[in-house]
Amino acid sequence: MSNISVAILWHFHQPIYSKPDDPTLPLPWVRLHCLKDYLDMLK
Repeated sequence: MSNISVAILWHFHQPIYSKPDDPTLPLPWVRLHCLKDYLDMLK
């Protein structure tokens, strides 16, 4: 029997809080909040 590789991807949906004409993010805390949750998953 052959081995099968499986990858489990977990995506925390974070909407993009930006305006089309402005490259800055008005709410940069969204990126930090998402990163915090991903790091907690590694524990």
